[in-house]
Order: sequence, then C-alpha cells, then structure tokens
Amino acid sequence: MAASRKQVQNFLTNFKKAAQQELSVIPRKINLEFLTQHGLTPKERKEVILGLTVKDYFKGPEGDERAPGPQDIWFFGVEYQYLEIYIKLQLVEEKEESTGTAIKHAKCISFHQAQWPMRYPYEGE
Repeated sequence: MAASRKQVQNFLTNFKKAAQQELSVIPRKINLEFLTQHGLTPKERKEVILGLTVKDYFKGPEGDERAPGPQDIWFFGVEYQYLEIYIKLQLVEEKEESTGTAIKHAKCISFHQAQWPMRYPYEGE
C-alpha cells in the first residue's frame, strides 16, 4: 500500500532538511558505476535528490531488515538526462554520543538507472 501524499511530503521535508547538513551515500558498485558511466558528479546527484517531489514517489516506506530498530526505506524515481533513475532513501535517527540528543541523518542507499518499470502513484496529480 502506498503512503499518503502527506506522509511522502513529510518524509521529503525531513529528509531534505537533514541532507542539507549531511547526505551519506552508500558506495555500492552499481551506484558508483552509474555516476561514472553517465558523468554525474556527487554534487549533481545531491541536486537530483534535493529536487525530488511527491510526484517522484514510487513506493514505501518499507522496513530495513539490515538496520537495528525501525528504519524505513523510501523509494523514488526521476527522469534525468533521458534516464529513469531509481533512488532509495532512508532517514536514520541516531543519538549523538557527546550530548545524547537524537539527530536525523540522511542516507542514499541506491542511485542508479532503473532496472524495471516503476509506477508513480502521485505522478498525475
């Protein structure tokens, strides 16, 4: 079941706020090869991610089996330079060791060409 427009917008707002501070990207081979093959810089990748809207939402949230505690993964897609890009994002809440306060950390798990058709539930709105 798709998240509501409001849920997607809330996620994007919180994610982008955290990403302005720091956006970590998982250095998976498929992500790195995609950037290299298409000449995208990390700065351009960040611009694409920060430009995501509710219309780019694909699915989620889904739980992350590899992470401790409830860590949701959200899925987006966007057309960039005539390619459909598959983007998987996660907003992770961590405790800062020195103060013990919770901080949100923006993480990009996937950023590469889509390998299957994606449907966007809010594309036409």
